[in-house]
Amino acid sequence: PRWVVGLAEEVRGCLDAPGAVQRIAADECACGTYLVEEGGRPLAVAKPRDEEPGMVHNKRYSESQKTGFAPGEGYKREQFAALIGQYAGVPETTAMLMPERVFGRNGGGSVYASVQRFVPNDGESWDCGPAKFCAADVRRIGLLDLQILNCDRHGGNILIHRVEDEDGEETIRLTPIDHGFTLPTSLADLDFEWLTW
Repeated sequence: PRWVVGLAEEVRGCLDAPGAVQRIAADECACGTYLVEEGGRPLAVAKPRDEEPGMVHNKRYSESQKTGFAPGEGYKREQFAALIGQYAGVPETTAMLMPERVFGRNGGGSVYASVQRFVPNDGESWDCGPAKFCAADVRRIGLLDLQILNCDRHGGNILIHRVEDEDGEETIRLTPIDHGFTLPTSLADLDFEWLTW
């Protein structure tokens, strides 16, 4: 799709700005996660391949946290999920080479990273109960997770957006993110939080 090229071009266009890439400190992130900003506004979230669990620059996890995953392949899975999961609302995602320096490292090398368009949101699905979740969104995410055998669909990997209908009733729309633990070689760790909703 055209958006793959467009997103990569947008990200490349802002990498030289000072402070354009900042590490996101989040306890639930298993890999290095960085916010890419354009003119002070969030543009994308980048996850370098070599900061995935089991990779050389991941200081938190020396091996994969899930059965059936080789270290360093999550960035490809992120892009694949976006390519087939547009119907489920997966944000635009691409894999691209990025200079190591933007991740705070010395040297002139490059590293592959998944880059996902930033989605404005009101939090994560585990921040609230499922009573007001849009049922159609839940079904679409469920179908996607079954297609890609998601092993990491928990409340922190679904963003929420509060919207009001014409009657003033609140509905919570859902956006699935974080698809690095999909398409496993083993079915030991499938995780579908939406089964409890």
